[in-house]
Amino acid sequence: MSYTVKERRRGETQFGPRGGSLWYIVTSDQPDNDDIHGARAAVEATAPADQGGFASLGAELTEIVRMPHAAAWLAEVRYGAGSGFAALPPTLLTGFTGSLTTDKMTKGFEVVASGGSGGSAAPYRDGLIGVNSEGQAEGVDVLRPVFTRTFTNTLPVVDVEASGGHAEAWLSLLGKVNDNAYLGFPPGTLLFQGLSAEKQSTNQYAVRVEFGYRPTEHNIQIGDGMMLATLEGWDYLEIVPMLSWDDVEQIVVAQADFYYVHRIYERATFANIGIEP
Repeated sequence: MSYTVKERRRGETQFGPRGGSLWYIVTSDQPDNDDIHGARAAVEATAPADQGGFASLGAELTEIVRMPHAAAWLAEVRYGAGSGFAALPPTLLTGFTGSLTTDKMTKGFEVVASGGSGGSAAPYRDGLIGVNSEGQAEGVDVLRPVFTRTFTNTLPVVDVEASGGHAEAWLSLLGKVNDNAYLGFPPGTLLFQGLSAEKQSTNQYAVRVEFGYRPTEHNIQIGDGMMLATLEGWDYLEIVPMLSWDDVEQIVVAQADFYYVHRIYERATFANIGIEP
């Protein structure tokens, strides 16, 4: 498949202190050719890498005609020092917010006070919360901090809307947690929780992506002789107690007997979201 690229003069080309543009007509000898990627590559290969002291920031194409014997696009190649059709620096962290979300906790960090009627000792529960008559730690709803990391980028429309493009990746990954290290964050710590994509022109989207971040915890003391080496950010720790009778104290005691680490959110390999370096 071949393309013909010819410069189009729109009056005298002017470059100001922030750069300027060169314009081209791109034609293909195949009337059913809708390969805008190939047309863009042909323009960018033809246009100079720099003009008027400014570097090329890429080409934006608009289809202007599709005739029985040819297809054609109007192309603008913008030159400047940091803005244009090229994407913003990838993985651009534009902000973060902190909030508290409800979570279930079955074991506290420590018991700071306890007691029983008539001065008696309270049943020993090994820090477990809400132990019922069947020995289950029902726990309590608590507030846990979550940091929301926000990233922005600009993406070509064809890369967003194409089959296998960014939009399909967003649909499949939203609500999932990273199974791989991503943007410098360890596995299990980023929940893909939101995005917005605004079409700024016929050829470009402005994209905003949000991840909920929870750090990985290490060396969690669960009970006597039990320690969990790693709890990845969005996983949930459930501790199950065992009830027994203390003949000396004449009380029922509860101790952590075993634990489960639950993967609440589905894991996925984060890729093609559009903010990768």
